[in-house]
Amino acid sequence: MNGKSSPLFAYRGAEVRQLTSDLQNHYLSPYGVFSPDNQWLVYDPRTAEAAMGSNPVIEKVNIATGQREVLYRVPNQNEYGPGCGTPTWHPLENKIIFIHGLDNADHDRPYDLHRRTCVMVDEANPGIATRLDARDVTVPFS
Repeated sequence: MNGKSSPLFAYRGAEVRQLTSDLQNHYLSPYGVFSPDNQWLVYDPRTAEAAMGSNPVIEKVNIATGQREVLYRVPNQNEYGPGCGTPTWHPLENKIIFIHGLDNADHDRPYDLHRRTCVMVDEANPGIATRLDARDVTVPFS
């Protein structure tokens, strides 16, 4: 990624189709981006590969129609985080897992590789993240 916007393309056999034409990025995880029914791609629109802490949403796009939907929006996002990204679909269920910064991101504790966790969103309840990590992130471990 170079920080510039990039359209999203779908490759099916020999067919290549542009799915988006907006001015945002579409970061695809290197694995698990197709929904179990192969109808959707999941991505995050961060502006640069290292900018996950400033990315506030996880989105999906329908391969046939180009329809886009927000699956999750980070509550209380600020310039320091929490941020989210690198979404991956469960291979059999309509659930998406992704990296999520810790909720208390601020100037003194910004998003970082050691200040993040993993969450899951079930498409039946978009916007509600379930933590998948058992770390203790209370003081003094926050």
